[in-house]
Amino acid sequence: MSLISSDIKFYLTGAAEGGDVVISDVWVTYTDAPYYLPVATDYPFFIVPNSDNTEMLAIYHSATGLELNCYLWTELSGVWTYKGSLPPYLNKSYQIVNPGKFLNRPTYWDGYWWFGATTPAADFPYYSLLVYSDDLASFNTYELTPSSSYPRLYYLDDIGNSMIMVGKPSLNRWCIYSNSTIPPVVTTLYTSPTSRVYKNARLVWNESGTSYRLVVFSTSVDGLTYYISISSADNLSTFLEYTFSTGKFPNTLTNYAGFIPVHYIEDDRFYFAAKLTVDGDKTYLFSCTFTGTISTVIKLSDSTNGICSIFSWRGYLWISATDFTYGVSSSIGGYIDSNLDDITWVQNPIFEYTVAGKGQMIHDNDYVRLIGADITDEGANKDVRLEVTQTEIINPVTNSDIMLSLGGYSSTTLLVNAAIHNLFDVVSTSERVSGDIEYRCFVMKNTNWTYTFKNIKIWILADTRYDKDDVSFAIEIPTGDPILGICQSVATEGTSPIVNSGNVSDWSDAVTEQDGLTLNINSHGYDLGPNEIIYIWVRRNIILGANTRNNQHVIFRMKGSI
Repeated sequence: MSLISSDIKFYLTGAAEGGDVVISDVWVTYTDAPYYLPVATDYPFFIVPNSDNTEMLAIYHSATGLELNCYLWTELSGVWTYKGSLPPYLNKSYQIVNPGKFLNRPTYWDGYWWFGATTPAADFPYYSLLVYSDDLASFNTYELTPSSSYPRLYYLDDIGNSMIMVGKPSLNRWCIYSNSTIPPVVTTLYTSPTSRVYKNARLVWNESGTSYRLVVFSTSVDGLTYYISISSADNLSTFLEYTFSTGKFPNTLTNYAGFIPVHYIEDDRFYFAAKLTVDGDKTYLFSCTFTGTISTVIKLSDSTNGICSIFSWRGYLWISATDFTYGVSSSIGGYIDSNLDDITWVQNPIFEYTVAGKGQMIHDNDYVRLIGADITDEGANKDVRLEVTQTEIINPVTNSDIMLSLGGYSSTTLLVNAAIHNLFDVVSTSERVSGDIEYRCFVMKNTNWTYTFKNIKIWILADTRYDKDDVSFAIEIPTGDPILGICQSVATEGTSPIVNSGNVSDWSDAVTEQDGLTLNINSHGYDLGPNEIIYIWVRRNIILGANTRNNQHVIFRMKGSI
């Protein structure tokens, strides 16, 4: 399967009342040969995709309980392949019992799978190891300085050109490491104040994926004070620390996927789950600005059990947890609407299926999936899938009149390709004699559900104009949701949109690929992801005194790769 030219479609635009993004028809499905689970009888610890979802690594507790096994799924093969067990120094009994403390969740960076681990107690003094493997058949290790204070690597993630790690260089401290080479050369970027017990850390990215901060959660040694440390934007050498005085971090904080801050939806804050002490340790969603203002958003559960995962997808926050008491024990999760004021629980229609103790929820382009669902009557595991049948707009725009294609929302009406007057109407005699400037807006959409249209360039390929008319264009990045977001609209065809500001490029009359416009506007990347859209404004200028001419047209070229 690949992205082909027919996947790129063009639509008219139009204004509409409503336009709210909603999720409809969410239900739970199961399969005996699930996409994400290679083994039905072993317990899954981690399931991790690579950066473009073309590979998936699964680490499983073996049926014998004596080892951790690796399975790899590739998009090319479409099947899971057993790759063997982890090396002995990653496969000791106490690591298997509690891998969240001694073997961190792997990450994929620069063509390698990376693990952070702590050597077994029998090999005292402990060592922190950075382990990497390209094919999971052979493993390479980078050894951090040994210490009797139990050094560890807790968390690994990548920021594109390098990989960052959160570790423990000595007793009751945490630090930030960085590595940008293979073989590794690890650099220490930051060390916490003394008397900080590490609990968890996550990178949080802005919605366009162009800027990040690292958030680290810790406590005092006596466990009575809770801290949130936030890095400066794109700078892991500077942190500000704030006291979290209204609640406490969940018990599952250091295990598996627990306590994950989401990608921050606004540019000044992120969201996380914690227990509100004044409400009997019930679980709530909190927001935290990057200046340390912490607010209670909404109660997630009446249960005191921990939240396993929270993430944003299609404008909603999705949740999985060890237990919810809002429904029966078969509740598997839910989602919070875009206003963060209402929760919808997705109930499991088959009572025997219950959430595994450390349920991990992830998503691809089509589905939200809960990994590690425990089928109590069979003692097996399956992929529990929350199927979102459609993301729709209330009062969808159906405008089919080119005269009204003046921005706003994407219409459901396709732009007729290679047809005269498919965007502008016929130039009248009065417009030709007196001169006239008109504007239109249309949508370019990548309708493929899997592949990204990369490094896009747009220019004017063919032009039959003469010196009495002129056509130029500008690109506008949608505001809000990249799939259903809105653009500016103008009241009449003679009203110019605002260009060269915010999400909009300047006008261009580029006729070569080299001079063509890219999508890299206001922190937007160069690519168009699955189902994402951009808006294209076109300006037609008929110069005063133009002669009558037939079949005048302009052809735009959009070029990219996958």
